[in-house]
Amino acid sequence: MELANLHRCANRFEQAGSAIQRALYREPYNTTYRELAAAIELQRGNPQEALRHINAMTILEPHEPIQWTRLAAIHHRIGSKEKMKQAAKRALELDKNAPVTQFLKTLD
Repeated sequence: MELANLHRCANRFEQAGSAIQRALYREPYNTTYRELAAAIELQRGNPQEALRHINAMTILEPHEPIQWTRLAAIHHRIGSKEKMKQAAKRALELDKNAPVTQFLKTLD
């Protein structure tokens, strides 16, 4: 993970992606690693790969509204309105103050 962070700070996103993947092979259930992997994939221009990591985070931490907020955000970014709506509603069920109202407003 440290190597991934170093590469990311130096804008070497391909190397950062490889490094975080190695970390995930060792600890696939680590949400901190998944979060970093999703961020790196977004910086690499791979939102579908970022989505894969964010989906994993919702499975690993299903009761954490931040994970559902992240899922709503990535679906908003890739244009999956129905999935965005589902994730945003789940975030609100877990925390009525979850910052997802801007995503739901785009549906009006």
